Amino acid sequence: MNKIAIIIGREYFVRVKQKMFLLVTFGAPLLFIGLYAFFFYIMMKEDTTERTIAVINKSELKKPLHSDETTTFEYVDKDALYKDLLEDEKYYAVLELPTDIENTAKGQLYSNKQVPAEVSSDMSNILSDIIRQRKIDKLTNDLQIPELEEKIEATKTKVHLTSVRLKDGEEKKSSSMAATILSVLALGVGFMIFFLVITYGGIVMKGVVEEKSNRIVEVIVSSVKPFQLMIGKIVGIALVGLTQILIWGVLLGIISIVSLYIFGASEMTQMQDMAQQGQQMTQEIGSDINDVIHEAIASIEPGMIIKLIVVGFIYTLLGYVLYASFYAAIGAAADNETDTQQLSLPVTIPLLAAFYIAFNVARNPESSLAFWASIIPFTSPVVMPVRIPFDVPWWELLLSLAILIITIIACIMLAAKIYRIGILMYGKKVNWKELVKWVKYKN
Repeated sequence: MNKIAIIIGREYFVRVKQKMFLLVTFGAPLLFIGLYAFFFYIMMKEDTTERTIAVINKSELKKPLHSDETTTFEYVDKDALYKDLLEDEKYYAVLELPTDIENTAKGQLYSNKQVPAEVSSDMSNILSDIIRQRKIDKLTNDLQIPELEEKIEATKTKVHLTSVRLKDGEEKKSSSMAATILSVLALGVGFMIFFLVITYGGIVMKGVVEEKSNRIVEVIVSSVKPFQLMIGKIVGIALVGLTQILIWGVLLGIISIVSLYIFGASEMTQMQDMAQQGQQMTQEIGSDINDVIHEAIASIEPGMIIKLIVVGFIYTLLGYVLYASFYAAIGAAADNETDTQQLSLPVTIPLLAAFYIAFNVARNPESSLAFWASIIPFTSPVVMPVRIPFDVPWWELLLSLAILIITIIACIMLAAKIYRIGILMYGKKVNWKELVKWVKYKN
């Protein structure tokens, strides 16, 4: 055990002292903030391109479109031809409103260049509102019904269902939306495992290949067992990853607080404007998203959040150890990094498959696919956390963990066997058939 601790310490401190580790650890948050600031700037940047659009109005609508700061509408002769107008570089596009637009709800927008979707959508929305209002006014005059528009709006009714589940014979308010939100957030566990496996599992594999090619491992295995060396590498490099993630979390938190303090006023004003626009759009389509979200958040139990965090942390570590043992075995079997690419591809396939399954599980957590994918150890680290918000029975959770731990132990033992043979073998191309022989080899 002492030898394993020494190997863990060596793997950890050698890597955290490297300049590349320091550069990535402290530079990545700054790069992230810079990308976020750039993205926010681009999203908030208004369209200032000036456009002049000719309108051929053959309908009964009386100049429905009005010019603004960037878009100028010029009404031309209704008998004009759009091709002639487009030959004049004065016009960006030509909008033709046919005589039957109120019945067909179709118009034509001609241009030499592709018109941005936002420009076309704005004009379409304005024309739709005008036609709708004209139809309501006509019905009001024909039917002599006062305040017809308000009465039509009043007919829009949204039925709201409150979710109530029985637990231990008691009724408890729940929310399907809350469970779905938590399950989607739980997908972050899968992304974390994938990040750890690809980044630090690759480091494990690369480290083994380098030690093998430099013949350093021949000296190391004379004093420690291959099993101890492999465990030390996996755990030591995992601690490097956790250290990096912890530092990123702290730095991002500090940078976010400072950014809000410096730019908070202007940014909050813009966000409020966007929120008001979103609220207006929400009212227009007759949905009550805010109430649904508030109810979903209010129905989330603190115990469920704690359970999700604990389970997610456990599965992240176990998932990393499982796949890192495979990478260590691949590193021991290969002579160079080129050979590792061929051998490592099948290892990542179950992990990628787990992501696709997890998205389906978030929509249907009670399916047989969800059950078996959360039990099978190669997919359970990603899938089981997604099922947690849907009240997974304890026996399923414990069964999944037990099978995963047993599989990890078995895989480490098999990987150690490959490790023991592979680290001292040079100059031979190894394929999967050869690896099977190593596993069956008895000494």
